[in-house]
Amino acid sequence: MSKLYFRYGTENCGKSAALMFSAYNYKEIKKRVFLIKPFDNSKYGDKISSKIGLESKVSLLVSDNYNFSNCFRYWEENIDCIFVDDAHLLTPSQVEDLWYFSKNIEVNIPIFCYGLRTDSNNCPFPGSVRLFELADVREEVNSSILYDTANLYFRYGTMNCGKSAFLMFTAFHCENDDNKNVYIIKPGVDSKGGEKIVSRVGLERKVDLVLPDTGVVSDYYDYWNNNYDCLFVDEAQFLTPQQVQDFYYFTEMYHKPVVCYGLATQFDSRFFRGTGELFNRATIIEKISSTICSCGEEANVNARYNKNGVMVLTGDRIVIDDENSNVEYRAICGKCYSKKMKGRFR
Repeated sequence: MSKLYFRYGTENCGKSAALMFSAYNYKEIKKRVFLIKPFDNSKYGDKISSKIGLESKVSLLVSDNYNFSNCFRYWEENIDCIFVDDAHLLTPSQVEDLWYFSKNIEVNIPIFCYGLRTDSNNCPFPGSVRLFELADVREEVNSSILYDTANLYFRYGTMNCGKSAFLMFTAFHCENDDNKNVYIIKPGVDSKGGEKIVSRVGLERKVDLVLPDTGVVSDYYDYWNNNYDCLFVDEAQFLTPQQVQDFYYFTEMYHKPVVCYGLATQFDSRFFRGTGELFNRATIIEKISSTICSCGEEANVNARYNKNGVMVLTGDRIVIDDENSNVEYRAICGKCYSKKMKGRFR
């Protein structure tokens, strides 16, 4: 049975960007994607667009009186997943149609709805109310930062879930909507992109500091405190435990947020060196969910494959999948991973 998802958030939290990241991940594993947008949102015409520069053409613009049952047979025969942007603008009956479709088909076609909870007067949208009532999974899309607080954030996810893209979107939001000065860091271990953060969806941004393993975070305390409102760290799993501790002490001493994005586990399902310390020290821990295994289940394991497409269970702990490596990484579900492991934990 398929599931109906409602991923909700506030204005400018990155809902449309999150939708496009997730749709991109589906397309990468050869899934057929169908994008829907309510006609009431005439902004950008027949495209879904994000302020950071991403955009996608929709498959269907729907008016208030559109009946989704017209699409049921086509979806069942031709589509693997459905995405709805600005789903709060759907009518309750349209939400009911989507729910009914998800519960009455033999194949697994998940439906992801992204939207607001309330309008500018804090009144709930009728479509949002019905989505909260019927959705099988309700998840908040959150890119907000609490300034002037002693918070070390750890926002983690699997390979290809859009971590770097989320970092760039959140930094953009901080600078352009909140008028904050941000500073972006990446560990030197991450050779991919050189002095840039790069995302598979086409976004990139130059970092302010490439931090080597020997880099002493506390040496930068005064400079950061005097010039910046918020720090961002990409690929934070590669930090050393001492560097994580020093970022935590910075937030405590100066009451400025440090927002770390990274993986939780390596290809052997064990923590990276920095991840364990981040889970210990972080005051706000949030999971980024947008990656799906090829079997259709949510991915939660980072598997390593060689160039022949064979899953690798041994080898060096850290191998960067850049143009010079002989490995690639895929996010898969625990069930698919355990079939390959065949009791190796025992």
